[in-house]
Amino acid sequence: MRNPSPHKIVKVLLACLFWTQTQTIAPLELNAATARSSEASGVRHDRVRKNVRYSTQNPSCVGDIYMPSDPKGPVHPAVVIVHGGAWRSGSKEDFNAVEASEWLANSGFIAFNINYRLTSEGGEFPNNISDVERAVEYLGANCKALAIDKSRIGIFGASAGGHLALMTAYAPPRQKSKKLVKAVVAFCPLTDLADMPVAFVVQYLGCIVEQDGETYARASPVSYIKNSVPTMLVHGTRDKTVPISQSIKLARLLKQNETKVEFVKLSDEDHMFSLRNSPTRIIALKDMVEFFQQNL
Repeated sequence: MRNPSPHKIVKVLLACLFWTQTQTIAPLELNAATARSSEASGVRHDRVRKNVRYSTQNPSCVGDIYMPSDPKGPVHPAVVIVHGGAWRSGSKEDFNAVEASEWLANSGFIAFNINYRLTSEGGEFPNNISDVERAVEYLGANCKALAIDKSRIGIFGASAGGHLALMTAYAPPRQKSKKLVKAVVAFCPLTDLADMPVAFVVQYLGCIVEQDGETYARASPVSYIKNSVPTMLVHGTRDKTVPISQSIKLARLLKQNETKVEFVKLSDEDHMFSLRNSPTRIIALKDMVEFFQQNL
């Protein structure tokens, strides 16, 4: 590993200063000020199990289980939902995570919408990936109690959540369990961290690529193509936060590996397409559900 030059050290310090903000620990109890009415949005309140702990190793490791609104059959496919927020913010209460969970539950899936450790809570690489893996393992270990078809588990995430979803689906598991994820959908994900601005990733990885390119490679989904599963990528062509080139590169590598991949390019949409009440977001959510229906 090369010693960084003084100007690179200054660059890292400035990046850390830019990105470091006070974080709040993920809520463990349903708060009246932040609670969202699931019943009003189409999923009955009694079909949502709030703040289920999937790991005892950290208080952030809780999630909400959305049961199918119209259950059909004795067991159901399941999808883990991973919120975004640049690894440093966000929660399972985020609008896009809740809405994705509701769409899946209304389509016959069990959705597990989770919190995980943020960088302010010890969630730097690879710890937050381990959290997401434990959420997947929780579904596998409790498949009978939750009426889950263990052979039909998928994962969804957006932005940094898309990165974590892809890493969980592709990378060799850090936990002593079998790989359970059979399909993944990622909206505007980071796939090659070496090609992202240093300010975006330095707090998460603790280094710059010139210092430790190996860590950047280990933290990037593009490094694990041989372990990939059926994948859907959805990305806006005008995304300036996570350039569409991140999805273009991954889609190309998946095709070369003959992995099933669907790549949806959203013309003139930016990074926030999944947060707005727009026809584009509705189309993307429908595509997500259909992909899981076909591949789980």
